[in-house]
Amino acid sequence: TFITWITRETNVELEHDDPQFYLVDQLAKTGKSANEHFKYFIKQRLLRTLPTKQSIDVINAFHDEGVWIHLVTARPEDDVTCVHDTYKWLHDVGVKYDDITFTHEKMTFALGTQYHAHGAIITCIEDSPTHVNSYISHGLRCMMPVTAYNTDVSDCQLLTRYRDHQELRTAIELALEQFVI
Repeated sequence: TFITWITRETNVELEHDDPQFYLVDQLAKTGKSANEHFKYFIKQRLLRTLPTKQSIDVINAFHDEGVWIHLVTARPEDDVTCVHDTYKWLHDVGVKYDDITFTHEKMTFALGTQYHAHGAIITCIEDSPTHVNSYISHGLRCMMPVTAYNTDVSDCQLLTRYRDHQELRTAIELALEQFVI
């Protein structure tokens, strides 16, 4: 993943349990910003290496059951290589989805969709503390993997933390049972 790659590229040993999103302070030791490293990561076409089979299996199982899967990614829409690699990667690893949107403004996008207008967003699955807090503050249910960098997100009724893909699957099943349009 990104941390393994950045360690190999920079010869700087990074702490995997760093609570800081994108390891901003640790990456500053390399002489480049986290953003510069991420842009280089994209240019190296390494975004195609990120998913786990278990997460794909969870997404695909719900898709097969008729759940509409709309992927929303903060990957840069204006980077044609990144967009191409994302579509190719999703195809190559077999992720089933109905639509995809590239935007840094995930919450603004969600608020402007027909899904939100009809109260049809069952849950958002997100690891970024910024996006999780934004979704929750706008009344959307969110499921968040437990990571070192998002422990500061406050617990509330709209947030479900999960440690593995089975917990995610169970949480989504519960959300679907409770969902009423």
